[in-house]
Amino acid sequence: MGPVFNDQQSLSRRMRIFLLLATIFITGITIVLMLKKQPEITHDALKQEIQSLQNQLPIRVDAYTELMNVEAGEMEIIYSFVVEDDSTQESGISVKDDDFAQQVESAVKNSACINKNTRRYINSNVSLSYRYMNNDNAMLAEFVIPAGYCNS
Repeated sequence: MGPVFNDQQSLSRRMRIFLLLATIFITGITIVLMLKKQPEITHDALKQEIQSLQNQLPIRVDAYTELMNVEAGEMEIIYSFVVEDDSTQESGISVKDDDFAQQVESAVKNSACINKNTRRYINSNVSLSYRYMNNDNAMLAEFVIPAGYCNS
């Protein structure tokens, strides 16, 4: 009878370990899913957030750049900036450079997924449009960061 008792005890111990591991695994999966799931951004919620931001405009971004307007499109945020003509932005990008548009687009896209606010929009199927104009409203740069960009 001794060995049967040990086998039952061993089986019971293995079952407890299995149940404990299964519980830890299921709990881990649940936590990961909860952390991954972000609240969906609806068009109405987007419009409300944009309206709140519009009340704070214009916003000075750096010594040479001002955010002048923000609009909500259909699951799109459209940012309009004015950059002073004789500026060299803090990043070293100058409006006098021939490739100003490419430099700004590259810099903004590189930081889009790092910034938690822009990443939140992009991951919630919202595209971000950027327009940079000079003091005379001449277009300097215009580009879009598409929804889902941070996932690619």
